[in-house]
Amino acid sequence: MKNKEIFNSLPEDVRADIKRVLGAYDECNVVYEDGVYNVSPSTALRSNYSSDRKSYGTFYKKDVLTPEEQELKYIENFHSYPSNYKGKRNYKFLKELSDLRSQGITAFIKKEDGDYKISHTVNTSDLV
Repeated sequence: MKNKEIFNSLPEDVRADIKRVLGAYDECNVVYEDGVYNVSPSTALRSNYSSDRKSYGTFYKKDVLTPEEQELKYIENFHSYPSNYKGKRNYKFLKELSDLRSQGITAFIKKEDGDYKISHTVNTSDLV
């Protein structure tokens, strides 16, 4: 329960970043240092730390994402269905996701009428 309170106390953009990282990893760590929040799936030990460094702890996929969000993030990240997926598998849709990624386009998906569809896309080459 304490982790949920800490999660809810973080800024909205940090919570979104935690969810993004947990889409591909089972856990992530949140650290505030040098005036910036850092969300990472791993931890590095260093010889010295900034005076304002604060660790907010480790957040776990099962505690932050609902089962439906976990499924959705898995499909977005890996262009495949999780092994425990019980619904209809639309491989044409997965190929479309892969084709978009190969063109430098990130696709975000949503579940509609029990099937996954692309909700919107972002051309990542425009962000550089």
